[in-house]
Amino acid sequence: MGLVDDYLSYEQAKKRSSGLLYVTETVKDCLRNAYFSITDPQVFSLDTLRIFETGKMIEDWYIKVLRSTTGINVILTQSPCYYKTNEIEIHGRLDALCQHNNGSLVIHEIKSIKSTIDLTEPRKEHEKQIQFYMNTLNVDFGMIDYIDKEILINGKNRLGLGSTDKTFTVNKDPSIFANTVQRAKQLKKCVETNIPPPREFCWRCDEFCAWKNKCNET
Repeated sequence: MGLVDDYLSYEQAKKRSSGLLYVTETVKDCLRNAYFSITDPQVFSLDTLRIFETGKMIEDWYIKVLRSTTGINVILTQSPCYYKTNEIEIHGRLDALCQHNNGSLVIHEIKSIKSTIDLTEPRKEHEKQIQFYMNTLNVDFGMIDYIDKEILINGKNRLGLGSTDKTFTVNKDPSIFANTVQRAKQLKKCVETNIPPPREFCWRCDEFCAWKNKCNET
């Protein structure tokens, strides 16, 4: 293998700390999917890992865009964010904390997706994720910035619509955060007792769930 593949293989082989949950797991529409991702972690192909890394590089590039934008002061990037009590510990990493020219602190959550053409609202998981950061840091405003990978990489999209990158503004909602924490507690209990959570049918079920067969058998 080359240097890149060696690095990707090493990163994938890292072991997680016992009892630790990541915010990207706790915000999933299906806790059963999150449960299997912890108890039966998938080994991704090197091609898939390269796609993941491309997404990270796009996010790093967009932070440069934020830094160069008049009226936006980037304060923190790729900063660890924690929620910890006697019952639960959730870790996350916010993409960027900025101060806009009106003085407001704003958390930017950067997502690179295949296409933004049909995107009319933020995806629920992404909204829950940014709510985690907003509530743990007590920041009132957030923005979910979607970057169209097809346009960025290929220079244009097939429909010829030009740039379709989209941003959605989000206000802090403690109820969404509370629900995420509650579901995290449920997930933690399921992992500790080795009992999968009930099924929650979502968009992954048909073809995007790596544990579809195992879920059907359990």
